[in-house]
Amino acid sequence: MATIASAKKKPALSSKRTSKSPQYVSFRISKTDRPFISFELTRQSFYWFLLSLVILLLGLYIIFLHVKIVDMYHQLDAARIML
Repeated sequence: MATIASAKKKPALSSKRTSKSPQYVSFRISKTDRPFISFELTRQSFYWFLLSLVILLLGLYIIFLHVKIVDMYHQLDAARIML
């Protein structure tokens, strides 16, 4: 019978790498930081105003519908009592 010879593995070579820190390259000069509490109207301010106005109007519309539905139930209860 033929025997299978086990393959001998070579020891792993330890490589010593000198790691250089990467140089960071900026594509543009950063602006100076604005103070946290500052007021400036921008396009984004306008969008936030519109969004809050739409949300407020939808909330008022839902409250208006709720009042109409409750009033309708009160009228139905009053009509049921009359019968």
